[in-house]
Amino acid sequence: MRSFCCCAIALFVFSLSLPTSHAQGETGVPFLLIEPSPEANGRGNTGTAVISNNPIATLTNAGQLGIFSLSNYFSGSLYTPKTQWLPTFGLSDLTYSVWAANAGYNLREALGLPFEAGIGIGYSRIDLNLGTFMRMNENGEVIGTFDAYEKSEQMSMGFGADYFLRIGVGWNFKNIRSVLGGSDVAPFTSEAKASATDFGLIIQAPIFDILKMAGTESVDIYPGIEPLVNITFGYARSNMSNQVIHYGADLQFTDPLPRNATIGLSADFGLVANVNAQSWKIIMFTVAREAQDVLVTRYADGRFSYQPGLGDISFFGHVVRGELSRTDKASLHKGWEVGLGEFVYIRGGSFAQSPDFGNRNFTTSGLGIRLAGLFKAIGTAIPESAPPDVFSFLIRHVDVAFDHAEYKTSDGHPLSGTKFSSISVMIR
Repeated sequence: MRSFCCCAIALFVFSLSLPTSHAQGETGVPFLLIEPSPEANGRGNTGTAVISNNPIATLTNAGQLGIFSLSNYFSGSLYTPKTQWLPTFGLSDLTYSVWAANAGYNLREALGLPFEAGIGIGYSRIDLNLGTFMRMNENGEVIGTFDAYEKSEQMSMGFGADYFLRIGVGWNFKNIRSVLGGSDVAPFTSEAKASATDFGLIIQAPIFDILKMAGTESVDIYPGIEPLVNITFGYARSNMSNQVIHYGADLQFTDPLPRNATIGLSADFGLVANVNAQSWKIIMFTVAREAQDVLVTRYADGRFSYQPGLGDISFFGHVVRGELSRTDKASLHKGWEVGLGEFVYIRGGSFAQSPDFGNRNFTTSGLGIRLAGLFKAIGTAIPESAPPDVFSFLIRHVDVAFDHAEYKTSDGHPLSGTKFSSISVMIR
């Protein structure tokens, strides 16, 4: 039992430092609330309403998989290295890591559809290593050690369509496991299991593409260069389940899963060059704003309930106006990104909670590198009539990406200096 208690203390310290910590006394397995995407982390945790072909983004909004399936066959991504969670504590064993893979297929030709439609599947895994702990008998004697951890495995499915609007819907089906004690010491409490489901929706309006489909002539800033404006709406509802997590020697402690809702908007502005039958985004600027709320209400007698809909989120107040008052329970995420030639992406953002509900406030920064942009830049010098070769295949179908993000706070919070890095491969 001592092993369980020691690990529970470590988990408690960990949970207090989560960005959404106002709800951590109300839910179990709080690691599910960590934003997994390094791209989103660089933009102030905005990943629900910003389209990405990185498979880790499917964990933030399962609708990403539907959009992905419209123009991609495969993508894989993993953390390199693992994230050192709460780095200011210097706990080398406390690490967080993610890996994911998606596969997609465009159904238009196979089904003879008059519009683009796709289907995608994916698998991902999240691991939180809590460290190695001692196992003790009833006399307090050390009899061994055990590794404490929590993990979640996801199977994902998504559907996408592109007809005037780009729409993606998807689901993540989660199997969650929490191991906080050695099995030979506390056989009934060492492991907790649960399953849950995420739902995600993304709708993007590509303004100039819609105008073209409506019969409007294309607008050229310069011969072969067109403006780009996209407005994107995103909604995600995560960790939906009627199951609970049981802790304690006699399973006397019961916590609900951290059901939460996120909703947001983003806008893209840029210039696109049409070169050799390919589009190349010369420059892109993205701004995003999202609000998130944990939908669990806990009562003094230990009972709990789930809030319906968006919980304490005000779409107009938080997302549209970007305001957060002292009495707001939701968190507000703001982010931006500058893309240069589809090669370099510079990101920044902020995460905010009210002083009375969490009071976690930090800024974020991020950097992304995409080889596809470099390939396209070189490809502009290759005539369209040139015979196909390995390099032309790389230009059109392969991308390798590196993404990095970091949290920064002004008050020495344990999250300060937390870094996220991933390497990804995409085949279009």
